[in-house]
Amino acid sequence: MAVYTSEAHNLIKAMGKAGITFPATKAELLEKFGDMTIKVDFDKEAKISDTVKEMVPEDYSCACAFRNAYISAQMQALKKELKF
Repeated sequence: MAVYTSEAHNLIKAMGKAGITFPATKAELLEKFGDMTIKVDFDKEAKISDTVKEMVPEDYSCACAFRNAYISAQMQALKKELKF
């Protein structure tokens, strides 16, 4: 399985477009991202909010904390998809 390295760049660009600032709560992030999508693979887009909904904790002090939680939520979804 290849890694789509542009996804991180696409997420950061989307954060700028959505006006994301920190600290932020999950509810604030969901409101600001709305229905925005990003390219997550060579031929696939996904709603950012679908991943944010699965993230823990509920509060993020900085972009780094947000990104780590985002990656973790993605990995948990991938584990379910691949039945790990």
